[in-house]
Amino acid sequence: MKILVAGATGRTGQHVVRFLHEAGHTVHAMVRKPEQRDAMAALGAEPVFGDFTKPLGYTLQGCRGAVFVAGA
Repeated sequence: MKILVAGATGRTGQHVVRFLHEAGHTVHAMVRKPEQRDAMAALGAEPVFGDFTKPLGYTLQGCRGAVFVAGA
């Protein structure tokens, strides 16, 4: 299943990305900064640039699920 993870670059989000990838899902990890791209790719996710202050419709295309990992 193709899943978008928002909050993927945080400590908990990285665990979620790794778990979903290892479970066989196609993970799209939302990143806001170009330097976060490599870290998400190393976890098996496809980095997707996005920001919750802007519309997400283009980011969610084709995704069958989404996970929002909020900071503590």
